[in-house]
Amino acid sequence: MTLPSEEVYSLKRTREFLRRIITGPRQPQKALKDEAHSCLRHYPWDMHIEKRWAKDVCEHGTDRVFCQKCKSADRPTTGQDDRHSSES
Repeated sequence: MTLPSEEVYSLKRTREFLRRIITGPRQPQKALKDEAHSCLRHYPWDMHIEKRWAKDVCEHGTDRVFCQKCKSADRPTTGQDDRHSSES
């Protein structure tokens, strides 16, 4: 079982690992694989990420504050659900 603090640490460690790959000197493939494996040990799974961010991401896969379809749902409508109409 992974604790929330371990997930946070893993996210931060993985970010730093990726930065080192981009900006640092070349490393042997075995060393990279070992560190990547270590970073992913407590990395949150998709279901945990989705659960944690569900309140901030709308059903359309957009940040709730920027979603035009959700904003239109907050306005009074004439009875039609315009959140799911296609805007072309």
